[in-house]
Amino acid sequence: MANHSSRGIPSFRYCRLSGSGTSYKIVLILLAASLQVPAAIDLTQATFTQVVNQVSVSDPLGNSPRQAIVNSPFAVPDVVATGANSRAELTAADSTITRVGSNTQFSFMPKGRGINLHHGSILFNSPHGKGGGIIKTACATAGVLGTTIIVSSTENGGFKLLVIEGVAKVTLLNDRSFVLHSGQLTYILPGATQVPPIFEFRLSKQIEGSNLLTGFTNPLPSESKVFAAENFQEHKIATGRSTDTGVMLGAVVNNQVQLVDTNTQQPFVLTVATGSPLGGGGGAGGLFGFNPATGVFTAPGGSVVTGQTFSNTTGTLIITSAGSINSMNNNYTGYSNAAGAGLGIAFTSPQDISLNGDTLTLVGPANGGGLTLTAANNASLTNINFVYPTASIGLNATAGNLTLSGGNLSGSTFSAMAGGTLSLNGTSLSGNSGVSILTQVGSINLTNGSLNGPLLSVFAGSANPTSSTATITSNNTNYTSANNVNIMGGFASGGAVNVNGGSFNAPGVAMSAYTVNISNVNFSGGTSLNLASHLGNFNTGSSINGDINFVTGVNYGVYTISTPGGSVLGAAQSAFPGKITAGVIP
Repeated sequence: MANHSSRGIPSFRYCRLSGSGTSYKIVLILLAASLQVPAAIDLTQATFTQVVNQVSVSDPLGNSPRQAIVNSPFAVPDVVATGANSRAELTAADSTITRVGSNTQFSFMPKGRGINLHHGSILFNSPHGKGGGIIKTACATAGVLGTTIIVSSTENGGFKLLVIEGVAKVTLLNDRSFVLHSGQLTYILPGATQVPPIFEFRLSKQIEGSNLLTGFTNPLPSESKVFAAENFQEHKIATGRSTDTGVMLGAVVNNQVQLVDTNTQQPFVLTVATGSPLGGGGGAGGLFGFNPATGVFTAPGGSVVTGQTFSNTTGTLIITSAGSINSMNNNYTGYSNAAGAGLGIAFTSPQDISLNGDTLTLVGPANGGGLTLTAANNASLTNINFVYPTASIGLNATAGNLTLSGGNLSGSTFSAMAGGTLSLNGTSLSGNSGVSILTQVGSINLTNGSLNGPLLSVFAGSANPTSSTATITSNNTNYTSANNVNIMGGFASGGAVNVNGGSFNAPGVAMSAYTVNISNVNFSGGTSLNLASHLGNFNTGSSINGDINFVTGVNYGVYTISTPGGSVLGAAQSAFPGKITAGVIP
């Protein structure tokens, strides 16, 4: 998806909380007018479609409480309150679903489409085309269209937002925005003006453990989309594109998210961005916000940190910031254990991450953890070497560009993902279980690098391949695989795979895009060459849009299959039946 409009992506606008202490009221208002959807009825009443245990209805002052019952109406100005181990589901006339968790209190607004959430948690699902709306809290406004989300209040007056399926766009007070996809969550604190850290959570665990998702007899209208999102994430984990870290997110205490390693119950903390950058302090002996007791380095946002040493030899080393992380020639050491006692080195930023010439080291009885890097916007790694055959490597520039220049990154698995463009220049990538490189929307540029692993996957515009115009440009890049190399560009007009130079040492090579162009490449005779384009035609010589083009200097064994006229290509196909095939993209 090259562009996201309010019709296709929910937008969330966050505002400052007012009040004293940690007692805040959260208000959710759903408005259809600004979402460019068909006129929606006011969400001022609904019908109870399921009631579990203690669910009461009272007037706004809590007078005359009565037990809610199935098929009974609920309307303004009454208030719903649930007790422990209790929950309720309400369905509006336009099929909007509101599910209410335990220990929650809420009511509808008297006009428009709105919910007052005093405390607790809700699941909100507005089927596409059935009205949608904007959710507004005391510190946030969220537009929802065809998306399933969960919102939970936090003790400090903020809230946690989880996207179960679909895509959400978030806009902060200062108009800084970022995108959340299915399987991602974030915490918004009072007065937030900086993009907070974005976490990926395991959908299968959330679905399994959440009564808001599985505690009702009626399936959600979006159930198939929820399961599709879950299956996609599990496939990423199975193929090494994502890694289950074993770290759980706990409560927010003093503007810090508590992280707990489930294998050792060792606590970590991650500072969440509020109104101003953090930096300095960090506890006794802290350096630039480094706390040796917890192994957490809170880098000064936007400032360059250089020539320092940060080490956690008993657990995960976490490098975070309220702003961008700019690191040059520093030494980072994290503990890694196959039993899960340490997860290696983790960088996370609500803005950008830049690593240049840093030394990354793992210690421990076994290198079972690895290197993770998550930037909400852009990320770049310059001359970074990280070679640990049993360690996983995961790089993610969620909504921006990812750039790798020089260096050698090698582990048990390697995955890199960018929302925008992904570029590799002179970098060697290896994964004993495979290498995965993908972008959500942007193009991929690979120059003078190498990829090595049993399965190599390079996908551009993976968020929606059929409408993507993303291109993959591979110049003098070498691919070595014991199985297959898969390269996929955008399927819409303009999408392309352009390969010029380099080598493919693999039994199978697959390329697909609207147009495929191959130049100056030698394929071993017998290589399974499966190619697909918009028209599905082979062409030799000058490139033709929509075709599979062997432009010049393309050899297959002893056959120069780029020779104009196609006779040499035909001879190669006859000599190796079924090994050079053309197909049509979906």
